[in-house]
Amino acid sequence: GQNDSGASMFTYATAAGESYDFAFNLQYYNPSAGNPPNLATSGAYLFVPELHDQVSHLYSVFSSIEVHAGSLASEFALVYADSKKEAVYQALIRLGEGFEPIEFEVQMLQIPIIENKGREVVAKWTFAGIDNEDTFYTDSNGLEMQKRVKNYRPDFTLDTKMTVNDNYYPINSAVAMRDLAKNIQVTVMNQHSQGGGSIDTGSIELMQNRRLLHDDNKGVTDPLDEVQPDGRGIAVNTKYFVAFTNLSTEKSIQRKVQLLDDEPQ
Repeated sequence: GQNDSGASMFTYATAAGESYDFAFNLQYYNPSAGNPPNLATSGAYLFVPELHDQVSHLYSVFSSIEVHAGSLASEFALVYADSKKEAVYQALIRLGEGFEPIEFEVQMLQIPIIENKGREVVAKWTFAGIDNEDTFYTDSNGLEMQKRVKNYRPDFTLDTKMTVNDNYYPINSAVAMRDLAKNIQVTVMNQHSQGGGSIDTGSIELMQNRRLLHDDNKGVTDPLDEVQPDGRGIAVNTKYFVAFTNLSTEKSIQRKVQLLDDEPQ
């Protein structure tokens, strides 16, 4: 299905008979060009959304779906398009035998330049009924998970209006959140290092790709505007793995997935 924001809606049923509802889509942030009142420019080193636009916007809408069912796995190919009904990206969602984790392969085409502006595009999951109380966890170089609290620092008082980038962290292998009342954990695992976090309650997002038209004055002296030989922006394909854990009866499969991903057979 599809909700009011244009995200695709899913219901995932585990082998234990539990079910979870969640939404997935790509969203984008409008990057700062360094104009007042911003003091910084979004570029190769800095992620800086516009100061007065600290929300993500719908990047594309669902267009079509193909279902491929096999004896050991099922694949759902969802195509998303822009307002001109041109393909923007494809999400391949795979469920294997045992039904966990859920594999998302996001095959994203170029980020177009619209009204002479770049975009910073994130893959975003929103989990219905999950209240993580502004708390989430990110790995430290693929090792111990570190507790993060939105708009909070343990050693000083954080006073910021940049509520998006000030709550982004390097995600090398996983980002997780917990609903303590329901004792449920949701974990999103990625294949390569990305920025990400939990900006909205019950949601997890990871930076899929960025295309920018201004230099952030940190030494590169070029905007982050990577293109293919024909001049189109680069395409980016990324895999994610989503797992639900009932902490009362199960252990997280995060490390198992990380090991299999780091050391494929």
